[in-house]
Amino acid sequence: MRGQVEVSLPEPDDAGTTGVMGAIAGLLTGAAGEGGFHGLAGQHVRRGLLRFEVAEATALCFRRTGTGTRVQAEAHLKHVAGDPRAMRLLQRCLAGQASSDERAEFGRLWQARVARILLEHAHDDAVFRLSRFDS
Repeated sequence: MRGQVEVSLPEPDDAGTTGVMGAIAGLLTGAAGEGGFHGLAGQHVRRGLLRFEVAEATALCFRRTGTGTRVQAEAHLKHVAGDPRAMRLLQRCLAGQASSDERAEFGRLWQARVARILLEHAHDDAVFRLSRFDS
């Protein structure tokens, strides 16, 4: 049930993509930081359920608040290679040297990899790992 899941991440919210991952997990679970929903008559409180820099979290962790059951989620995207042209095009885009065609090609290559990750590797244990753990 939304609002009954605590989300913990090991890094601060401004490290790499940690904040983005936390925001996505919050959208899915209802978990929020200290500025989140305070609840109704003490119920459905979501404030404080999204936490960063949690020492015992080695990856993205979910905990059911009612049962304490914990699951760790990991994504190993290095197992899904991108097109070798993408890195060169990214560097050109970031340096402001890419033509409009190169920017469009980079976007196409990036989205093609995202589609492969989600559609071809959604159930690939080498890429996505979920594991239950006890603390």
